[in-house]
This record gives sequence, C-alpha cells and structure tokens, in this order.
Amino acid sequence: MNSRGFVISFDAILALFVIFAFLIASFSLIAGIDETSYNRLFLKNFSLDVLTVLEKSGKLASAASSEDTEPLDSFLNRLPFSYCARIDILEQGSSQIFLTASRASCTNPPQNSFLARRFFSAKTGNATIYYNAELRAWISGD
Repeated sequence: MNSRGFVISFDAILALFVIFAFLIASFSLIAGIDETSYNRLFLKNFSLDVLTVLEKSGKLASAASSEDTEPLDSFLNRLPFSYCARIDILEQGSSQIFLTASRASCTNPPQNSFLARRFFSAKTGNATIYYNAELRAWISGD
C-alpha cells in the first residue's frame, strides 16, 4: 500500500510541474506581445469615428463658418483620458491652417501620431466653401 501512495503523490507532483510549465510558457508569450500595432489600429478607427461624428453633428461646419473652435474644443475635452487629439481645419486647396482645436491637456503631437483627414463643406452666406479637417491623434504617455 505504501508504494501505491507514492505513485499517486508522484503523479500529482508531475501534474503540478506540467501545469506550472504551461503557465510560465503562456505568460512569457503574453509578455512578448507588442501593443504598438494595436494602438495604431485603435487610433485609426477612433480618429475616423471622431471626424465622422463631428461632421454628421454639424460641429465641423459650424466651427468653420463661425470661426469658433469652442464646440470642437468641448468635444475633444470629453474624449477618454488617454486619448489626445488636435484638429486643424484648412480651406480646400490651401496649406494655411484656418482653425485649430485641441484637447486642453494635449498640445503638441509627437512624431508617431496618427493623421486622419475628412473633407466637408460649410455655408458662409450664399457661398459654399469646402474644407479639409485633419485630426492628429496619439495616446498620452507614448
């Protein structure tokens, strides 16, 4: 009977060794995952969504026609904490920045920021003027 108890104990120790080896291998693989590509994909989708929401809500056109960035600043300040963004509005065909709006805590985008563009139109009096909105986005702390 004593040898049978030893075999069961040896089985349990061997099973624990296999489980620990599996856990260590899993954690080392997970630790090696690079988050940079995930952040870039997140920034791309989030930036395009932000520009779409701003255009469909009329905030881009309103800001361009009234030359007031307060609605854009207010929207950007309500974004998630780690998300930084700056919107530059240019008249189509011009390289001069017409308006700039940014999140209060995020002023200068780093070199690795993501750039998204959206074209929209705004009425000024009887004329329709076309603009280009450029949104630079980055994760704070990157």
